[in-house]
Amino acid sequence: MLLKKIIGEFLRTTIIVCLAYVLSYLIAYDISSISYFNGATGNANSRISDFYFAVANQRSVATLDKNVVIVSIDGCSREQIAEVIEMVDFCAPMAVGLDVMFDYPSADDNRLVEAICSCDNLILPVYLNYDPVQQRFDRIEGSFFYESIPHKNFGAVNLAGNNIQSVIREFRPEFPMLTDTIPGFALALARKAAPQAYQLIRARARTFEIIDYPSREYEVVKSFEVLERKDDLTRRVVLIGAVDDPADKHITPVDYQMPGVRVLACSLSTILDSNYIRRTSTAVEWAIAIFLCSLVVVLNNLLRAKKIGNLAIRVFQFLLLYCIMLCGCKLFIVAHLCMDFTKPLLMVGLGLAANDIWYGSGEYLISWFKNKRKNRL
Repeated sequence: MLLKKIIGEFLRTTIIVCLAYVLSYLIAYDISSISYFNGATGNANSRISDFYFAVANQRSVATLDKNVVIVSIDGCSREQIAEVIEMVDFCAPMAVGLDVMFDYPSADDNRLVEAICSCDNLILPVYLNYDPVQQRFDRIEGSFFYESIPHKNFGAVNLAGNNIQSVIREFRPEFPMLTDTIPGFALALARKAAPQAYQLIRARARTFEIIDYPSREYEVVKSFEVLERKDDLTRRVVLIGAVDDPADKHITPVDYQMPGVRVLACSLSTILDSNYIRRTSTAVEWAIAIFLCSLVVVLNNLLRAKKIGNLAIRVFQFLLLYCIMLCGCKLFIVAHLCMDFTKPLLMVGLGLAANDIWYGSGEYLISWFKNKRKNRL
């Protein structure tokens, strides 16, 4: 009799958990787009996992990056940009990234081209167009004078987003072309500045890497301060670009209007630090969700006959939901492990709903079926 009761409870729990799983699976991808938890962006394209970035970035432990410096060229003419490149090169940086393209020629281009050609460790930006049919990048767009300096190093500045409203969470180390592979801008800089870090990310062979945004600050040197702050640029990677250009602002999990040059800086720092954010697999996330949902259902079946059973199980459910989010943030901050807690939240939240559906209709249907079959006999 006891064995029969145990088997019955096991089957009942399994059915309820399966029902919760089906409900969760059907709405998981819609829920994952909710931006409620992401106060940093408030963007409709935000994912619930961006909550990790927002929490981590709000800690009072921001550190100044020791490897990357940004030189602002807002409001500079081409001749002034040329002068900035010359001064930065004089400071002996490990590598220099020029995050600006020149679409058309002008009267004061000679000095600019000479400065670019003279800076041996300079990386120039290119933009690649994607061919959805071939599933490869094809046409290369860059400054008008690139054909006259074919021996320079180039890096793709494409951001990992489909449109201007996309949240930039990742960067692409390499871009496969039809006959070649173009390195991303951050990877091209890392190849010059840190060969070991470059080899490590190449060995990972990931199509995308999560950008390690939280708790990073960068020194921003004005164009006229370069020589005065020579020591801040020596033996560092220097990114030259616009910081206040409204047309080059992007949505990230930690900032609604982050300059493109800062996005590139965070991508580069991710490579140089080699402390990559890991993702949990979908199978692991569903396994955790099913286990926690089963725990809620079993406890509900044990406590529902008690006077305070309903209150106790709902308090437990609330605490479990809180612990899921807390553990997710701790894992992200401490272990650099990103687990999408959408699935555990859904299944724990829908566990009692599935339980109510079962006891409200499932057992009634089974009883009705048994009575109908008995009447036939």
